[in-house]
Amino acid sequence: MIYERYFKLTESDRWELETDVPWQEIDAGMACGQPDVLEKLRSAALIESYAPMFALKSLSLWWESVEESAIASIQFFEEYKHYYALKRYLDRVGMGIPEREVIEVRQRNFGTPYGDRARHLANYMISEHFTAHFYKRLLEQAKEPVLRVLLNFLVRDEFRHANVFYSLLERRLELEPATREAIVEETLRFRHQGAEVVGEAIPIAQKNDFQTILSLWKKVEHLTGVSLREYRKELMRVSTGAVQSSAGIPV
Repeated sequence: MIYERYFKLTESDRWELETDVPWQEIDAGMACGQPDVLEKLRSAALIESYAPMFALKSLSLWWESVEESAIASIQFFEEYKHYYALKRYLDRVGMGIPEREVIEVRQRNFGTPYGDRARHLANYMISEHFTAHFYKRLLEQAKEPVLRVLLNFLVRDEFRHANVFYSLLERRLELEPATREAIVEETLRFRHQGAEVVGEAIPIAQKNDFQTILSLWKKVEHLTGVSLREYRKELMRVSTGAVQSSAGIPV
């Protein structure tokens, strides 16, 4: 089972919040010398704080899959752990997140349900892929030593999350081959799940990170056996034809 393998990997890779991060050594002055990094961290922390809401709404799609819901039990625990760790760091450098702000972002889309299961799984995998690379790029920029320790742990976790959701998509394709198109379309029309929390203020560690985008496309093409470039060309051709037809122009 995917869960059994993932559980063992998670246990062997787990880091201890209290003992593995040297909180007492934080250099607040050095941290505050990079306000752009701290602002990005703060937005990321708010997104991670949304884990209980992701759980509540995701399990409405995954409840009948023992494997997917079991993976989620680890996923949401670690996401909230990320929030708790980031919040602690931000508190200690003077950029705390009040509880009311966490509640406000939860209220924003409380009543909006998630739709198709395959699309949601794909969105989760892609979001985790970009989140992993976000923390990796932020690690490359951060100077404060304790933050670098923390970011190293987050990067490891996020890459592991992206990989297990890839495995769940593989299983979903085996069970339901027709979900291939939904996965491809979700990739091409992707919107990070964090937008549900912070809107268009999604933190970006590096603009036009083509390497990260290319690695995602290769991953999805390997998963689905579909050329995303050719699929997108066909979508554009069909769309253009539909517009011309509606205008009375022969297609």
